[in-house]
Amino acid sequence: RMHANILPDFYRYYYIVIPTISLIGNSAIVYVTVRSKFLRNPCNILIGLISLGELSHMLAHYVMIGFYNNTQNHLMRQDFCVYWQILPTMGMFFSSILLLNAAVDRVISTQKLYISLIKRRYTLYISIHIAIGLVFAFIMETWIFFRRTSEILKTEKLHNDLFAELFVNFACATNFFVYYFIR
Repeated sequence: RMHANILPDFYRYYYIVIPTISLIGNSAIVYVTVRSKFLRNPCNILIGLISLGELSHMLAHYVMIGFYNNTQNHLMRQDFCVYWQILPTMGMFFSSILLLNAAVDRVISTQKLYISLIKRRYTLYISIHIAIGLVFAFIMETWIFFRRTSEILKTEKLHNDLFAELFVNFACATNFFVYYFIR
């Protein structure tokens, strides 16, 4: 090896084992959703599609570990990173919006019009949910693609912590409002 280990061995194994478990579990969910006739309601189809998106999202961990082990100084140009992470980030954006859509579906399912809506417009209803996820993923991926640079970017830890905190707060607020509207 020509470079020092910055990441402890525990985390290198962790970033291989956990995504592998996720790939197996999400593959099982997709397989069961496709094979079972009892899992044809919109919520189960959305859950199966969320798992499909997460399958591609988990590939990002293998890309990260592969480049970590094979690049000097453990740095990569941002444009190369964008190219290697297109499929994983598409899956991440797609599955995150479908997760929100599944929550919306569960809220709508408490209303009286839900059963008649599903009976009359089943395919359209599911297609709209999928289209929202695909459009969001495509828009975000296009934005990332056009904002790429050929520089090696170093993100400060302060910014990482800020983004993580904002994400957690947004997720908590979303859960609160979904719970509030269900009640």
